[in-house]
Amino acid sequence: MAGKTKQSEPKMRLDLRAKMYIVLVICSLMLLASVGVAFFLVGGFGSSEDAASDSAVEPESIITESGYNKEENTIDTTAYSATILPESSDAGQTYVDETLFLGDSNTARMYRMFDFCTYDNAIGSVGMSAKSLATYACVELNNSGSYVTMAKAVAGMQPKRVIITFGTNDLSPSYKAADFVKNYQTGIESIVEAYPSVDILINAIPPLGQQHSNQSLTQTQVDEYNKALVEMCKEKGWKFLNSAEVLKDSATGYAKSGYVESSDGIHLTRAAMEALFDYIRTHSCITEDDRPTVTKVAKHTGEKDVVTYTTPVVTSTETYEAESESEAESESTYVEVTPTPTPEPMQEVNYVPGYTNETFVNMRQEPSTSAAILRICTLGTEFYITGKTSEWFQVDLDGQTGYIFRQFVTVGTYATPKPVVTQPPMYDPNPSEFSDSDIRLVAALIHAEGPGSSYIGYRALASIVYNRVKNKSGKFPNSVPGVIFQSGQFGYSRAYLNSITPNSKAMAAAKYVFLQHGSTLPKKVLFYRAAYLGTEWTDYTKYYATIEGNCYFYGIKYF
Repeated sequence: MAGKTKQSEPKMRLDLRAKMYIVLVICSLMLLASVGVAFFLVGGFGSSEDAASDSAVEPESIITESGYNKEENTIDTTAYSATILPESSDAGQTYVDETLFLGDSNTARMYRMFDFCTYDNAIGSVGMSAKSLATYACVELNNSGSYVTMAKAVAGMQPKRVIITFGTNDLSPSYKAADFVKNYQTGIESIVEAYPSVDILINAIPPLGQQHSNQSLTQTQVDEYNKALVEMCKEKGWKFLNSAEVLKDSATGYAKSGYVESSDGIHLTRAAMEALFDYIRTHSCITEDDRPTVTKVAKHTGEKDVVTYTTPVVTSTETYEAESESEAESESTYVEVTPTPTPEPMQEVNYVPGYTNETFVNMRQEPSTSAAILRICTLGTEFYITGKTSEWFQVDLDGQTGYIFRQFVTVGTYATPKPVVTQPPMYDPNPSEFSDSDIRLVAALIHAEGPGSSYIGYRALASIVYNRVKNKSGKFPNSVPGVIFQSGQFGYSRAYLNSITPNSKAMAAAKYVFLQHGSTLPKKVLFYRAAYLGTEWTDYTKYYATIEGNCYFYGIKYF
């Protein structure tokens, strides 16, 4: 199935005014009816404006920071000229490829969400703090029987240099900069001890948006931490990558417009990542390679997040307790936990359909932000609403009962969502090129291939078909039916796919890829197979990414 398991081929007429009046009346009636239906269905469901947030970033609310003095903690670059990496010529992609990036959710986004790195040169653990660097076993290597610390991963992967970015998850009003760098230093020293030959580059904590989702985070403290970091680097002989200067708006001191996600004001966008990597290449640190003979290099195959999310996020201060019992104890001196109020009685709702309206939303075991997360619901996840409070919906999702914040639920049946997490189109879509039957056939295929997939997962599957149709190597037919029914590939008969009724997400994904955007994967990504089969395949494929249980591969000889 597209190479999932096969090894042989990584497989009566009115005047115009009258018509206008009629249309206007009809539209007005439809609007009134929609409002009435919504009021009936929602029936006191409440306004989303007063609902607490439980998106994957778990914001307290979107706040506007005030009182920030961008000049207060300015780093005197002249005093640290030997520590702060100066501008250099562009070191190129090779420099990036031979660098190992370590960090939290923003590092994880480099390879899990975007394509600036791969598993070969990046390790990110969502929600991880600097103080956990020395102790938190979060990295899975191909030759390790269990998770290891990032320090041990560095020793196994043997990179020439590491760029380390932590600190966002350490921000707390009661956690002083001196304590932060002390704990961070311990972690960095564990890396040096594990692999002395590695060059240590400490990256600045990225700036926040002036509007962001956690009132405990301030740009003032970010600046304080960064100032302390450069001093630490000076004392220890490490290099400081002052990337904040390219990410910050010189007029405000906050992140530049478009550089942090509008949903949280914390996570770096693709545009920010592009600026960051340009900065990394043009502020390079190239030293003599004094590594011992590099042998038996370990490969990064997986990682464990402090908080288990399917996409990187920055967690609230409460989530620090998840790292481990010992770490939670050490952090208890500054973590402020708000007492849980008496639960509001749940009112019964008679199975009203609904779906999630944000990219990643938590479904919890109980109606509380401290309750266990049962699953991460992606945009457009459908379920039935079975209960409600002023803040929460009780939902039935595939027979499982859980609780989701009301502001992240749209009452009704699923509709085509806004595009999320995409790359620029690999080809210019030509809607006239594909028929309705083509679109339905694609939707049926991806429905069959990815039962229970999210919208994003379906788009990835559809992109494989799209890339093959557009491929000019001659290895694949240049039509939708030809690709889908190509011998030795997907393995479905026409009769079987015609018997399938694709769900709304599969149809939306097929239309998005073939009629609107184009492939959401690089055009050379032509194969996939089940993730449990691993990231190593044939000599004519190269691993690209893992998306919802499937590993995707470049077809390196098909161009």
